[in-house]
Amino acid sequence: MNIARTTKTRLSLLAVMSFGWVLLLLVAGGCPRSSADKIPITSISDRAIEYFLIGRDLTEKLRPLEGKHYFKEAIALDSNFALAFLYLAESEPLANDRLKYLGRALSLSDDVTAAEQLLIHAGAARNSGDRSKQRECLTQIATMYPEDERAHTELGDYYYTVQEYTQAIPEYIQAIRINAHYAPAYNGLGYSYSHLGEPAEAEKALCKYIEIIPNDPNPYDSYAELLLREGRFTESLTYYQKALKKNPRFLNAYEGMASAYNYLGQYIEARVQLRTMFDCARNTTYQRRAYYALAVSYADEGWPDSALAMLRLSLELARETNDPRAMAEDLIALGSVQRECGNYDSALCQFQKAQQVVCESSLDEVFKETARHTFLYDAALVAFLQQDLSTAEKYATAFREHMTAEGAPLRIKQAHELAGIIALANHDYQTALHELEQANMRNPNVLVYLAAAHDGLGERKKALELEHRLAVFYADNKLDYALIRGRDQTRLTATGAD
Repeated sequence: MNIARTTKTRLSLLAVMSFGWVLLLLVAGGCPRSSADKIPITSISDRAIEYFLIGRDLTEKLRPLEGKHYFKEAIALDSNFALAFLYLAESEPLANDRLKYLGRALSLSDDVTAAEQLLIHAGAARNSGDRSKQRECLTQIATMYPEDERAHTELGDYYYTVQEYTQAIPEYIQAIRINAHYAPAYNGLGYSYSHLGEPAEAEKALCKYIEIIPNDPNPYDSYAELLLREGRFTESLTYYQKALKKNPRFLNAYEGMASAYNYLGQYIEARVQLRTMFDCARNTTYQRRAYYALAVSYADEGWPDSALAMLRLSLELARETNDPRAMAEDLIALGSVQRECGNYDSALCQFQKAQQVVCESSLDEVFKETARHTFLYDAALVAFLQQDLSTAEKYATAFREHMTAEGAPLRIKQAHELAGIIALANHDYQTALHELEQANMRNPNVLVYLAAAHDGLGERKKALELEHRLAVFYADNKLDYALIRGRDQTRLTATGAD
């Protein structure tokens, strides 16, 4: 985005170049590009733009709570600063406040440039889960401003989120071509290569990320996560500790350290890190994340009742803040643990409550539709595990019809997963394989089902390869993987319904 403002008056470039921003632009290639190359920023206040730029920089460094302060300062100087409201919404951990600020940004969008309008609508679409609209807006922005590194990085981030890594990578590379010192592009590039199974390229990108902003914690955290996924747990811990040396309140690093300790079998140490995270948390969102990570640790060790206890504590925090989306997340997590433990009626009850809490709230209809669709998916899995295939097919068919109409990439992958497991149950292994290969490969259960499909076809070698891949999946703080690992360590027997 450009540091020139529009609509009210046009600032000279140097008028905005306080707080070291001249240097930031110069290092990108020797001189700043013309303002026409970048997405404009509309405001009536020079100082508001300066605050906005500082906040944006902090947000791009994965320090949104620090950036939030500067967005509020910008809005105090310009109460109609649309982009500041958008970024404030995205830095807000509480869903109700996020929706409030996003609504304000939308209400102001008619008074800003076309590119800013598209950014705001892309943000709204991302928040509501409308991936098609988000992609449409971000593609238009990148087309309008092909020499804006942020436009390409935003589009790359979209593709990364929907697991289209081969499309994300060219966008990040384009951003780097425009500005070789634009750090967020290296972060996205590293993660994309990692998920494509190219660790050498991922390491190269993330080491460059560290080189560009060596005094910030997130580059070390990102590199640590790569090492974690590669099974290099001790090295991973070293880099998580480096992140915390840069900023002891960089809470993501505590989650990552806990994952590494879990995989090392050092569960007590993992939970020490998470208790520290909880104590450092500045709001209930991060406290809930600490409880969730504690649930992951207990599940990984094979203690589902303790995992359920942590998730119930998280649910209480969500209720205290009257956040229906957070409550639904916790209820679904509770149901997932109970489903894995074979308590199918209890699990279904949790999934129904999750749908209910959203549908009875004041949230927009789009969130209620999402809750209904999520219930169809979860209920289909329960019916499948109960070997009630007619009910599973009913839910799966309804889910697929909705998802095909909406075109949501990750939901479509879930539809393929459901079709695959139903074919598996019917011993139609070829169909199961065809469907599951189009499912979400970052869901470890899909690997379990794929191995079973290959086994059913007599392809034991391929099944063993998938079983090995599952054994070294090493996801960062992922409950479904922890439940699989915990099941292998001891028979899960969570008790009691809520």
